[in-house]
Parts: sequence; structure tokens; C-alpha cells
Amino acid sequence: MRRTHFSAALVTAAAMTIWLTPAKAQEVAYLAAGERAQGFGFVGGSACCGCETWAAGTLPADLGLTSVSSVTFYLSASRSDSYYDRIQPGSTRLRLRIGDAETIASTVKGASLDAGVPHTWRVTFEFTPPAPVRTGATEWSLTDGDGEIYSAAVLQGSSEPCHGLPATYTVSGCQYARSEPAWYSASIRGDAGGEPLDIQPDILPDHADLAEAEVGVVELPAVAGELREYAVMWGDVEISRLRAESLSVADGVLADETLRSVGDVHLALLEEYAGGNICLSIAYRLVWWRADGSHGITDRFGNCQAPAVERTADGLVFRFEGWQGRYSFHEAETWVFENLEVRKKG
Repeated sequence: MRRTHFSAALVTAAAMTIWLTPAKAQEVAYLAAGERAQGFGFVGGSACCGCETWAAGTLPADLGLTSVSSVTFYLSASRSDSYYDRIQPGSTRLRLRIGDAETIASTVKGASLDAGVPHTWRVTFEFTPPAPVRTGATEWSLTDGDGEIYSAAVLQGSSEPCHGLPATYTVSGCQYARSEPAWYSASIRGDAGGEPLDIQPDILPDHADLAEAEVGVVELPAVAGELREYAVMWGDVEISRLRAESLSVADGVLADETLRSVGDVHLALLEEYAGGNICLSIAYRLVWWRADGSHGITDRFGNCQAPAVERTADGLVFRFEGWQGRYSFHEAETWVFENLEVRKKG
């Protein structure tokens, strides 16, 4: 379930600044229920084979905050050494990035009595000053914070849709590489109002020179020990930043120009590779933009099978064939793009 304490303030937008009513402190809890898939949930390290693991997502539209001061993730376990034949419970360090702000924190043993979900460890990240956010748009990532690949935390969460914090769980750099949806238990504190924050609104004030601009990908300077970082650009406007082994515009999939727009929405398709050598490590994202300056990017969807794409009255349908993995068969997938979002069908 999702718990909200206090009430959110009204938010309005003007020009390049979002103006806010007086600040109101708020805590929002996303609580995951359901079974966790086997081996699911390691963050900041792994049990063998040099695998790197992390979780990432976009702050949900229902969060209702304009800044974040702290985030607590609830953990099923924390290990100073998680290597499969020498497991040692203990503290590890994790890095949380929200938008352009990031901080590192250590896991702490012990449960919060009012958390509402079972857990034995927790980790709390403090942001000073608070990180400005736009719910439904600002991206976050939870990664390794100590450079020790075999110290790791196990997030309390679910591999099935529930009321947890939605994310993508990624394993990279080994034969178990994959990316899949996840829902985690976390408590987010921040303000639902306050002084004007320097946040770009969705509508650009001057967009005439961007109406015909194309979407491209720019690789940013590498950070030692981390995946490459890419900026997704629409003309000279940065739409998003993504971490991946590789990221490119998949022009071939939308070679038919009639598939590159839905109504007044223009589209480009990105292919994202998380590393490793199995099909689950490859996925796609749609970048969308309008001539009025509004723009965005979808969550990951699909797999390594190049999709067949069809037009519908209201959007696009992406059909991915099933494929045989080393140990299991993965069924065909169908994804639908409508109302600026992708969802899995069936």
C-alpha cells in the first residue's frame, strides 16, 4: 500500500520556474507486497561472477513532492560479503541519485517499527539541500557506493506489480545479465511547496527552432567503476540521462515514417543494452515530443527480439517474438504505446 502523511500544496507553473505555495512537510511510503523472485533484489553487489546490480526508475506522478530531503529503503538483508560460499551479514554502502543530486549512505541493522513491511535492515539517504524534483519526470538510481562488488544489500520488494516504488532492476557485466520490472518498499520525505525552485517545466518558452529537431544520443565522460552515461537530446534540449553499456537510436525499427508520429506526438525509438550476453539485458524506450515543446521518455520495454510495429487509432503496438534462453523459454510479448506511456498487453 501507499501511505501519505500531511497534505500536498497546490503547484502552478510560470515561464521557466515552478512557483509553489508555502512548504508543507510530507512523507510518502511505497510498500511492496507479494513474493520476490529467486535471486531478485541485490543492489550494490552480487553473489558471484562479477555481476553489477542496481535499481533505477522515475519518481511516480502520485508522489506529490517538489523536493526530496530523505529516502529510506527497507532491506531484507545486508551483507559485507555476499559471495555465495562466504556470506557475511554486515553493513554496505549504497549511492542514491535523484536528478542531479546524489548522496552515499551505509545500511543499518534493525527494523523501523512503523514501516509497515517486514525487514531486518534499512538505509536512509539525506539530501542537503533537498533535491528538487518533478514527480513523473525526475529519474533516480540506487547503485554501489563503496566499490566492493561482493558487498550488497537485498531490497524488500516484489517482482510482481504492487504498491511499491516502481523501478527497473538490472544485472550487468556477467552471464546473468538482465533487466526486469521491480517494485520496492521505500519511504520518501520532502516538501510539497515552498520557495520557487529552478525546475524546467514540460513546456519550453521558445520552441520554434526545435519543431523539426531530431532526437540523438550523446555519450558523457565515463566514471570509473560505473556504466557509461548517455544524454538523450532533442536538438539542444536534454530530455533524459541514462546509464547503460550502450544506447542508440533504433532507426531501423521505425523505418516506416508513418510509425514515427501519433497525432501531434513525434517519436524516436532507443535501444538500450545493460551488458551481459542474454536477451533480457536489451530493451527499448520511446522518446516523444511535440511542436509546443513538451517532451518525455517512456520506461524500458521489450527484449532483444526486434519488434514488429503496427499503427492503431490511438498509438503503436510492438510485438516481440518469444525466445529460448539457456535454461528457460520466454514467451512472446506485446506492448502498447498510448497516452504517452507503454504498457504490457495481456
